[in-house]
Amino acid sequence: MPDPNPDILTYKEFGNKLLTPMVQPGWTTESDGFGFITSRVTFKWDGAICLTKFAKDNFVRGEKHPFNSIGMSNYAHLTLYKASFVTDKANVATVTAEYCGLDHKHFSENEGESDRQCSMVASSASENIAAHPNFIKLNCTSIKGPPTVVPQIPLAGPPNGKPNGQYNNSLWTPFTSGVTSYQQFVGFAPQQDTTLPLNIKAGVKSYYKPQATIRMMFYVGAENEASNAQQALNYASMVGWTTSGVRIGLPAPYKKLLQKAGDAPYEGTLQYTSDYEARIARSFLITNASAELFGINYKITMDLMLSGISGWDPDIYPKLD
Repeated sequence: MPDPNPDILTYKEFGNKLLTPMVQPGWTTESDGFGFITSRVTFKWDGAICLTKFAKDNFVRGEKHPFNSIGMSNYAHLTLYKASFVTDKANVATVTAEYCGLDHKHFSENEGESDRQCSMVASSASENIAAHPNFIKLNCTSIKGPPTVVPQIPLAGPPNGKPNGQYNNSLWTPFTSGVTSYQQFVGFAPQQDTTLPLNIKAGVKSYYKPQATIRMMFYVGAENEASNAQQALNYASMVGWTTSGVRIGLPAPYKKLLQKAGDAPYEGTLQYTSDYEARIARSFLITNASAELFGINYKITMDLMLSGISGWDPDIYPKLD
């Protein structure tokens, strides 16, 4: 029979009404290899409900990952750190939610912190030539000097260390402090006699001193944001302190940079005489630290500057460990 009311449209409903967000296939998980996991999950949701509840009742920062069951333990500690949505013509919202947190092992066994990721930059900085270890006396045995000069001599030697002028034409001037007189280094002078060999040290006032800086990054991700903030800001407050690396969890290969030549595993470690090496007590200075919030987790970044051989001056810098 024909429809008695042809002007009335009828329809049938099929499928889920999407009254609550529904997880869609294709969600992803990524591990950084150091204990921190990120996951992106797509949801479908009724558009009208999404407009009223998004970022208010649902998809709020710190919300648990949808697969946070006991059987999927690596997702149990992942929480939301950002989300977005778009709507289509059928008034269905597609929500993309991103979660992050520690994996189960690091959350349970590593005091709520990920493993340290480190990168090292070794560079050089200009330093006064008078601070060179071989300036007055031969202390660094790794430096052999010109092969034509035997025996090897210091760069300048002591002010009165040579009867007929100083080594490399080093010039000194008297300096008086109170009742005590000193000799102060002025510089290396050119040869005053044209029959003598060229003084290649003439005019030298500085040298390039090796300098190493380590950037260390890790995540703090305990159960709640307050405890994470306390732990993260503890690290951030350590700027200006010196450390052996123990308190901040510096990996063992980087802590070996503090060792003496006889103990160090690295070919570039300079060797010194026994008297000089007895004074070696290197340390790191924390020159920068930042704490960045991710969901309820914190990303910690710290810069560590390696000291000279005698460490950072304990009269100037506080010691962490």
